[in-house]
Amino acid sequence: MILPARVRQALNESVHPAEFERCACALLQSRYPGLSAVEGGHDFGRDADIYFPSDSNDPQARGRLMVTTGDPIANVRNGLNRMQEEGLQVDLVVVASSRPVDARTRRALDKLCSDRGLPPAHVYAQEWFVHQLVRDAAWRRSLLGIEGRLGALLDEPLEAPLVSSPPPLVGRASEVEALSAAVDACQDVVLVGVPGVGKTRLTGQLGDQVVYVEPASLAHLHDDLLLVLPRAVVVDDAHAHLDAVRVLRHVRRQTDLLFSAVVTTWPDRLDEVLGWLPGALVINVGPLERTEMNALVTSAGVTGHRSRSAVLDQADGRPGWAVTLCELLGNGQGGDVFSGKAHVAHVERYLSEATTSHTVLDALACVAALGGASPETLYALAPLVGAAPAELSGMVEGLAHNGLVEPAKDVWRLQPALCAPLVARWFFTSPVRRPWATLVNAFPDHALDLASAVMSAAEVSPSSQARARAEKWVQSLSAPTCWDVGTFAVVAQYARLDTRAAQFAVNGALAVLATPHEPEELYGMLVDPLGDAATRQLVQTLVP
Repeated sequence: MILPARVRQALNESVHPAEFERCACALLQSRYPGLSAVEGGHDFGRDADIYFPSDSNDPQARGRLMVTTGDPIANVRNGLNRMQEEGLQVDLVVVASSRPVDARTRRALDKLCSDRGLPPAHVYAQEWFVHQLVRDAAWRRSLLGIEGRLGALLDEPLEAPLVSSPPPLVGRASEVEALSAAVDACQDVVLVGVPGVGKTRLTGQLGDQVVYVEPASLAHLHDDLLLVLPRAVVVDDAHAHLDAVRVLRHVRRQTDLLFSAVVTTWPDRLDEVLGWLPGALVINVGPLERTEMNALVTSAGVTGHRSRSAVLDQADGRPGWAVTLCELLGNGQGGDVFSGKAHVAHVERYLSEATTSHTVLDALACVAALGGASPETLYALAPLVGAAPAELSGMVEGLAHNGLVEPAKDVWRLQPALCAPLVARWFFTSPVRRPWATLVNAFPDHALDLASAVMSAAEVSPSSQARARAEKWVQSLSAPTCWDVGTFAVVAQYARLDTRAAQFAVNGALAVLATPHEPEELYGMLVDPLGDAATRQLVQTLVP
């Protein structure tokens, strides 16, 4: 039995509650740097307290960690009741469970929180602990008594799934046929496509013929290949694991084993990967057609016309992104994830469980606020979030594996549907995770991007802080006749906040149109970009 299966079985059979509590506190420390275990004596229903930045708007805000090896619903219900009796403040509930937690249980936990005016719980269930413990030998031995090592070949990628169930495979018949034929012919394959398009999902169609390389255990690849004798060996995101491709080819030559090396990569890294795997068949995995995406979204339970259209527009042909958005939509109790205020907390919960640490989530929030991050921006951002530049670049690149971020012309961008809710939750909702001023002071040359992020946050959140920031920016503007096109774009966002904001935008547009100004020459034609921006503002605001 491979190590992940042994760990999963041990968690299902018997775990010492006190030892699991200590393990959970230790493993969650990187995600919640302010986590402080409550050991011995009276814990009043919680196993750890989570402190937030001292300069947040509410220094008394507290998260509470509840750890259980039993029924998580009963544990959280009893814990919240006990803390209420003792007068302990609760602003965030974090649950650690050695058991699996299904969608029904998550909904019940979220209802316990919402009934008390709290955001959805952050839940770390059995599968999350499996992925941590296979790599943490010390805690694995201490908690479960399991020795051994993480194999170099796994039946499925080790990374925790971002959604509770994998999406159905639709519209990939030709790609599956080409991949299967190549493996039957023992030919190497490169699957190339943008993040979130379903490359890894496609490799799963090879069934029991396929195994996945675990880059952390390359030293054991030779022995494991001789033991497993696979037909196909996958290196996921090969551009980030070129050592794995090199070692795989070297072992194949040494052992004379016959198998296909199947690797996945992004379009802008294809030439680099082909240099390590010459002669491989390239299979392009492009975006799905809208009709195929519609079938996928409907099968995920999103059937309303408005919600379906929003998912299809945001996902843009990428099934991985579509399933992510469907999951968020389903957890939002019927609201609209793309503009509804109910999803601000759900986005933070989702990202907290999907990312690897508090540092990564902090960096994602900053990238969302900046409208994207070039390599130079990441370098400048690194000291602000407390990471080395190379480490931060690696973290962000790793998130592209599941489509949370995407590179576009050397700029990393977060999924559009996640940006505004994350900015609202991270910077403008109590307890504040990072003071907004730290980002403004660090990136004065991104003033318009940050102003745009403020307007988006104010639109999706009832936060008075976000609205106050929006008003402060508007009040700082010079006369409308001095605005440029970029300023008009942010004012257009401001106009969506309420009637008074819309009237401000209309007045600015009318002032610009009433003032004569010289047109510009572009490619031999006279254009008036400022007048065009003012006209668009009037149309957007006045035409329903």
